[in-house]
Amino acid sequence: MEDIYKSGTVKAIGVSNWSIPYLEHLKETWTVVPSVNQVELHPYNPQHGLKEWCDKEGILLESYCPLGSTSEYATMDLPDPQIPLSYPTSSWTRSLGSIVCLSRPS
Repeated sequence: MEDIYKSGTVKAIGVSNWSIPYLEHLKETWTVVPSVNQVELHPYNPQHGLKEWCDKEGILLESYCPLGSTSEYATMDLPDPQIPLSYPTSSWTRSLGSIVCLSRPS
C-alpha cells in the first residue's frame, strides 16, 4: 500500500479494525502513517484508548456502526449517563473528532 501511495496513485491509505497492538507492530516498519483507522465506534463501544493512541500518531478514527452493531446493546446501560438516549450517536461520534461512515440502506 505504501508503494501505491508513494507512486501518487492514491491520496491516502488506511486500515480497518486495527487495535493498538497491531498498530504498534505496524509502526515498527511504516514509512507512511495510515491516514485513517475505520473501527466500530459508538457510545456503547467508545474505544477511548484507541482514540487517544490514534490522535497521538495522527491517525483519524472513522466510525462504522455509529448506532451500535447488534441488539445486545439495547439491554445495556449507556456507559456515559451524560449522553441522553435521544442524542444522535453520529453526533456523539463527531464530537470526539472522529468521522462517521453511514451506509445507505439497500
